[in-house]
Formats: sequence, structure tokens, C-alpha cells
Amino acid sequence: LFRSGAVEAPRAPRAVEQPLLANPKVRRRLISLLALAGATVLILLEFVTGDLDVEDVREWIRDLGAWGPILLITVLAVAMVIAPIPNPPFMIAAGIAWGTVLGVVYSVIGQLIGSMIIFWVSRKFGRRFIPTLQMGPQLVFWWRMMPISFDFAAYAAGLTKMGFKQFITLVALGSIVPTTVVVGFGDSFGKSLGALLVTGG
Repeated sequence: LFRSGAVEAPRAPRAVEQPLLANPKVRRRLISLLALAGATVLILLEFVTGDLDVEDVREWIRDLGAWGPILLITVLAVAMVIAPIPNPPFMIAAGIAWGTVLGVVYSVIGQLIGSMIIFWVSRKFGRRFIPTLQMGPQLVFWWRMMPISFDFAAYAAGLTKMGFKQFITLVALGSIVPTTVVVGFGDSFGKSLGALLVTGG
């Protein structure tokens, strides 16, 4: 109104923001995560409600003999490498079959092997896409301590300047507490309601 004769340049139209769920990649990932979470919840509910007999699971795994620990370690290693596969159901089964101590030992070994594979794959093939990623070593330890997926942190660690020995040491130390909680939860099945409540808490 105050600039007589001034002609403003036409403004470019605003880009319409696409809703997050309209992105097919995001939608597929969300559906996959929900499906995996639902499957994990169903397995846990079947244990709790008694649809899966603890003794049947224990006998089936023990009948495998020496192949039982090898199978568990292999499955946990593969579950680490293939990120969407959840680890807790297998660690719960380890607690049911071998108790807390051996279950934790087998579960930690499986997760360590999987972490080694992830670190090697990321360092060998990931550098062509991301030369160097900045991430402190303390993040590896605390991320491993958290009850969230560690697979992505392991892949990220392979892109840093962190040494292999330091990475494995941090993973081993960070695995002890969360693995003991989950395996102990499985070990408490079939023993007493009090043990189940305490371990769940």
C-alpha cells in the first residue's frame, strides 16, 4: 500500500509436505516392526498363560544334546546380523532350558559372535558409503545396556575409528545385565509366581 508502483516478484508456491505414513518405505518399516512386536508379545503371552508347557520346551531343547547350545548361539548370532529378528524370545528359551547361568553364557556368546560379524561387515563394505562416522565408545556400552535393538549401533560402530578389541569388550560388558534379566525371566517360568513377578519387575 505504501510503495506506489512497486511490483513484487511472484512467490514460489510452497511445497506440500507429504505425510510420514504416505511414504511407502516408512509404512513398510512400521508394519514390519508392529508385526514383530506382536509376534513377540504373543509368544510371551503363551508362556504366561500356560499354552506353551515349560517342561515340554525344556525337554525338547535338552533332547538336542550338544546341538542345543550350538543352535541357540547360531540363532542369536543371525538375529543380531538381521536386525528385525528379536532376540528376547530365544534368550527366554535359554533360561527355560539351561537356567540363568548357562543361559546367560550361551546367549552372550551368540550376541558377541553376531556383533563381530556386524562390525566386520560394516567396516569392510560400509566405508564406501560413509567414510568415517563420529561416535564415542561409551555410546556402544550404554546402548548395549538399554532394552532396545543394539544391531544398528553395532553397524554404526564399524564405521568409526573404534578398534575391534575395544568394541567387543564394550559389547561383552554391556550385554551381561540385560541378558541376565531376560534369561532370568525365562528361568523363573514354572518355578513360582513370586519368582516370575520378581524377575518381571
